[in-house]
Amino acid sequence: MKKILGKITAALSLSALLISTVTSCASLPELSEEQIAKFQNSEGSPNDCVVFYGFLPMNDVVKFKQIDKNFPADEQDGIALKITDSSGFWLSTPVKPGSTYMISYMKGHVQGGFSTDISTIENTATSTTYKNTTTFNTYVWDQNFTEDMQYFVIKIPEEPGLYCFGMYTGREIMYNAQNGKATQIFDQNNLTEKWGKNYNQLIVSGLQQVSKAYKGTEWEAACLKDIEKFSKK
Repeated sequence: MKKILGKITAALSLSALLISTVTSCASLPELSEEQIAKFQNSEGSPNDCVVFYGFLPMNDVVKFKQIDKNFPADEQDGIALKITDSSGFWLSTPVKPGSTYMISYMKGHVQGGFSTDISTIENTATSTTYKNTTTFNTYVWDQNFTEDMQYFVIKIPEEPGLYCFGMYTGREIMYNAQNGKATQIFDQNNLTEKWGKNYNQLIVSGLQQVSKAYKGTEWEAACLKDIEKFSKK
């Protein structure tokens, strides 16, 4: 049974399973030539642009919109991955340093547990028989966000290069949005506050995917340089 998302009350903390998913190279899927064509053909280099990436599991589609009026309009729709990919890896094409992006559309789902209904099927003078019906629920969301609904906002660094915005589940983002709160961003400058010693593994796992998408370009060389830097931490 599927339910359109009402209120999500599940815990927001991510499980160890999710951590192992993104920090294990084996769990991140290979990318096809068709999937990465737009990245390899995109304009902009590590000398004058920023590529931002991160993980948004529990989502099927996530789009970002540039909202700073001092920069050109732009929309980013990430990379199409197989449905079996649970990492939620998300990647942009090169964008302008100093610009600002918000999630403008998000579609996803999460298992919402189960509910049990108890009904009477037989009632006599001496006994009552009950029937238990258990229903497993899947909560889904298909949500557009306008500019007055800035619940997930990424400020792109002024310095060109690669930028990891962290990892957040669709459940976490939607729960905050339903309560009128923006999701707090833990990016590569303060990832240790949320992920502790796993922060460098999160960045390296993302960079390994970025290097695949931008293989043969200047961005691949920038990725390999950052992988070496963060692998030593």
